[in-house]
Amino acid sequence: MSGPRRSVFRYREYAVDAERGVLTCRYELDGREFTERVTLLPGEQWHTEQARAAARLVFLLSGVSYYKTAVPPVIDVGTTVLTQGEEAFLREFYLQGLAEFAYRNNLDLTQLQFRHGGDDPPQALSPGGTTPPDPPAPGGTHPPRPPLGG
Repeated sequence: MSGPRRSVFRYREYAVDAERGVLTCRYELDGREFTERVTLLPGEQWHTEQARAAARLVFLLSGVSYYKTAVPPVIDVGTTVLTQGEEAFLREFYLQGLAEFAYRNNLDLTQLQFRHGGDDPPQALSPGGTTPPDPPAPGGTHPPRPPLGG
């Protein structure tokens, strides 16, 4: 991998345009912005709780493609509230999903840090400014985890 590692990868926001059938996810890496657009059939199905939860999941998982452009040591999920289970899953998704990439580029990702709400607060991340409820985990539920540091 060439070039210096950047400092922070940020999850900015996601938005659903039900009329056009477009999910737009925005990320940022030290001032450089990235946008992911997913297009599906437009319609009322975008207004369901399941669709909102799926959009949130796509937003969280799609970030890995942009993260690996510079592999910074910190990922800031902004105002996205994650349960402990979600944060653990997301961390493993990055570590395991990028294992071969890290090996081939001689990178140690084990010190990867997740933080919530950095110095430059992102905009509301989910449609309507609400966070969908967490899906039940096998054998129980995980209570929402408050943002770290405030």
